[in-house]
Amino acid sequence: TYHKLEEDGNNVYAIVRYVIKDSPAYNAGMKRGDIINVINGNELTTENYTKMWDIAGEYKGARINPDTNETEAIALYITPSIVAEKAATEYTVFDNGIAYLHYYSFLSEYNNELTQIFQYFKDNNAKDLILDLRYNPGGYMNAMDHLCSLIAPQTYVDKGDDLILYKYNNIMSSLEGFGKEESTTKFKQDIKSLNLNRIVIITSDMTYSASEATIIGLEPYMEVTTIGTRTGGKNQSSIQFRPSDFIYTSNNKPVYSKRINDWLLIPIIATFYNSKNETFNTLEGLTPDYEIDEEVSQRVEVADF
Repeated sequence: TYHKLEEDGNNVYAIVRYVIKDSPAYNAGMKRGDIINVINGNELTTENYTKMWDIAGEYKGARINPDTNETEAIALYITPSIVAEKAATEYTVFDNGIAYLHYYSFLSEYNNELTQIFQYFKDNNAKDLILDLRYNPGGYMNAMDHLCSLIAPQTYVDKGDDLILYKYNNIMSSLEGFGKEESTTKFKQDIKSLNLNRIVIITSDMTYSASEATIIGLEPYMEVTTIGTRTGGKNQSSIQFRPSDFIYTSNNKPVYSKRINDWLLIPIIATFYNSKNETFNTLEGLTPDYEIDEEVSQRVEVADF
């Protein structure tokens, strides 16, 4: 995230919220909480920071010890590359039986790997779970129901109870296949869950969509405690259309300008609710039970820029 160094100035600095494991930044030694304000000798400003962040070179700034407020200068040499991060790269079971999972994105292609992670939790006698969704913007709902099915009490999973109901707009609800039965996400009955009665979920303003559906979807079935800051706020679902999906000639070949080959139409078509018919206002998000702001900008004045 970016912040102005002075309210009426042009200089900005970046605070590193998360470093992808085995990425160039990770291998260069960048850490969560690092403050970067100079790249290749250029101070970051409101005019240049969007162009500077993904270039190769020297990233300079400060690292602050959160316990002592002591600061040290850092200089990291990074060559950016494309990194495909797995949906879950950080997980463990602490000695007290509390499991921790950082889930980065709801990607259905990682459902099997997610099942293996929860088997690891079972094998290590996990009794509780902290689910970190601070930087999870959402994704596929068939990954959401998979995750919820791995967490919730087994009795509800076995029954295939409702998790999320989609209420479509007037156009979509008039079409075949968009009625209540076809529009409900349910627990997956073939999954053996961790069988928890409670869960703690960490949130931030970058927690969106399927992450928020996870929170409200589980609430009717178990004790859900949220810690962090208000979520981003997106309780709506969309559908994707490419030009080739709906523009045809008489011989069934798509006809459209090559200039729109890479375009997508992604209209919002539904609002989601949990099994108790509860949702939240989009853009407002969900208020955490315990509000803790992870922002470190209030400590930046101790950094020696």
